[in-house]
Amino acid sequence: MLRMTRALCLVLFCLAAPAFGQDAAPVATTISVLPESPVVGEAVALTFDAPVDAVVVTYRPNSAIPVVDTVRIGGFTSIKWTPTEAGVVRVAVPGGPSRNLSIRFAELPLAGVFVLIMAGLILFGGASWAMAKLLSGDMPKTQPELRPDT
Repeated sequence: MLRMTRALCLVLFCLAAPAFGQDAAPVATTISVLPESPVVGEAVALTFDAPVDAVVVTYRPNSAIPVVDTVRIGGFTSIKWTPTEAGVVRVAVPGGPSRNLSIRFAELPLAGVFVLIMAGLILFGGASWAMAKLLSGDMPKTQPELRPDT
């Protein structure tokens, strides 16, 4: 009798198992972005293939100072989102897919241009000074007593 009860419970469990998963909401598997190259301050349309409750936005993922923002959307399949910082951003659905986006600056950053010009001046200025010194023909005066092995 015990074997029959166990077998009956096993059969009922196997028949009832698919019904338990039907109550769960489908999980999104893809994230579509429009426009493909977003700009800081301009709205971006994120579209999912299934309804989602929240979207996790991580600015500078895998860095020492990431900024994480959670956007609650309440079961919709699309959202308008406006990026606040330029750089790499990970858009993810909790328990679902994620996608990395490269957010562009809205205008040319002047601090970046200044750093680029200063680096070029230091690099090429130092190289031209060293080349002029090398080709000038002025040999430095050596002191033989400071180099006894020569």
